[in-house]
Amino acid sequence: MMNLKIIRNSFISSLIITAISVTSLFAQQTITLTLQDAIQYVAKNYPAIKAKQAEYDAAQKNISINKSAFIPSLDVSYQFNYSTYNNIIGLYSSQGILPISGPPSSTNNYTPTFGSAGGIYLNWQPITFGLRSAQIKLANADASNKNYNLQNEIFEQQIKLISGYLDVLVANQIVKVYQENLERTNFNLSLSKGLTINGLRPGVDTALFAAEKAKAEVELLNTQKQYSLQQIILSQQLGSDSLKIEMDTLYFHHLPLSENSSVKNTPPIYNLFLSQLDYQKAKEKTIKLDVLPKLNLWGIAYGRGSGAGSNTATDGFTFSRYNFGAGVQLIMPLLHFTDVRLKSNQQQFFTQSAEEKLKQVDLDLRKQQEIADTTFANSIKIIDKYKVQLSSSLYAYDAMKGRYEAGLANYSDLIQTQYNLVKAQTELKKAYWDVWKAWLYKAMINGDVNLFINSK
Repeated sequence: MMNLKIIRNSFISSLIITAISVTSLFAQQTITLTLQDAIQYVAKNYPAIKAKQAEYDAAQKNISINKSAFIPSLDVSYQFNYSTYNNIIGLYSSQGILPISGPPSSTNNYTPTFGSAGGIYLNWQPITFGLRSAQIKLANADASNKNYNLQNEIFEQQIKLISGYLDVLVANQIVKVYQENLERTNFNLSLSKGLTINGLRPGVDTALFAAEKAKAEVELLNTQKQYSLQQIILSQQLGSDSLKIEMDTLYFHHLPLSENSSVKNTPPIYNLFLSQLDYQKAKEKTIKLDVLPKLNLWGIAYGRGSGAGSNTATDGFTFSRYNFGAGVQLIMPLLHFTDVRLKSNQQQFFTQSAEEKLKQVDLDLRKQQEIADTTFANSIKIIDKYKVQLSSSLYAYDAMKGRYEAGLANYSDLIQTQYNLVKAQTELKKAYWDVWKAWLYKAMINGDVNLFINSK
């Protein structure tokens, strides 16, 4: 019986461990996306972008808030007190305009009594002489600025993602270069051992190749470390640990289609600073209108109950007097001109600052366009040179390996050609990476991510 219990407990424990293992396996599964899908994912899910989206949504609500200012306010109040006779007669604490009611107190009477009051107060400001309209335009300008800020954040994060993706690609390619280098070193070590045994090469060559193997292993580990670091950075730019982007080696065998760059777009950063200028201008206009008069319409209806002067104090619970009133109120801020003038002068400097920032962005974009064009053109020219270098290095290595095997070349000659080959392979990979980086730079200046995506 005890054995059956132990077996049952062991079986249950095994099931739990298996369930945990399966759950962990599914939790750790990663989904592979294309670069285009990753770009779309980032635009909707990256935390910084979602924060900008929330700011834009809040700015949209602010437009509704300013539009609702046209709606009149309607306040309802009710109050009942138990206080001194004098207080009931002479004082009334409430929200809104409710005049006192009841007979005057001819003597100072501290006898407590009941009192009550209730009323409805309407206040409406139908005419603001353009101030409300300016406030709505200011809210619209702020929402537009928040929208362009959102679009710029999306664009910048997408550019960072593509740039990080290219960094991962080239790091992966360089790892493969050094893996091939280690394979060559292992082959040369085996070749040297065989030639040494047959007395065709000195024993020191085997020791030198063994040291070279250790060096090649260290170099491979360093490239793998760099590759892992770039993957971590890319996962941060993607904003997810469960997603990865497929490795597309076509970037190292194909150059961008440069004819796609003929279409020019306005970069989001320019639209952002332009919208900031529009916002400052709208704010300046709103401040200037703050000196204009305001027209209020008000209406009131109220009732009042008081135990003062009545037969019983409890009469204060019921209303005994009713009144109503309506009026037009014109408010003219006579001493507000100085304050508005100072604020307006201050705002003019903010507007001027926004104008100069926009000019600076325009200047930067034009110069960055020239840099991007120059960098891309030069990178294209370099590619052909590195292709020749790689072809020559590969031919020289194969020839030198044959000469070494035949005893016509020494260790140093073979190792030097192997170094040259690794360098040529690495530099060609980086040359392709430079071309695509330069093309991404052009896409950034042109304000169009699709310029990069559609060029492969």
